[in-house]
Amino acid sequence: MKKKTKRQTQDEQSKEVQWQPLSRLPLISQIIDEGVADAKNQLRLLEEGKEKPHVFDDALVERIKELHVDKLAFVDIYLQQIERWKTETLTMEEHFELNHLSKQCERMKVLVTSILALAEEIGKQTIDKIIAMDDAGLGLRFLLGEIK
Repeated sequence: MKKKTKRQTQDEQSKEVQWQPLSRLPLISQIIDEGVADAKNQLRLLEEGKEKPHVFDDALVERIKELHVDKLAFVDIYLQQIERWKTETLTMEEHFELNHLSKQCERMKVLVTSILALAEEIGKQTIDKIIAMDDAGLGLRFLLGEIK
């Protein structure tokens, strides 16, 4: 029998979601809004780095991917939480806030998906990939404009 990794054990433990009462709406709202702001910033940084993918190494790109795959999973949990809250008796303010959060979650999905695509693209030309090339291959890719 295979031994479970620490990550697999954490994943199994985290599958049991702790649904929050409506009184936690302000906290969840802050987390989601900050998540969108962080994702916008990360996307901006990666877009800047796209022109210099050689400043990234494979480990950093993999870490970016792992973090954002996890963030994408949390967006689905947030959306489920919002849907649960919508079944409760809500004030007008809570109703508007839940609609705002649903839109923010959709924004976060788009941003995180863009981050993952950009990380994948950057990952093709990290410093590790360049160092692994032979001189002829490196020279050819430079001449073809594939490496800047």
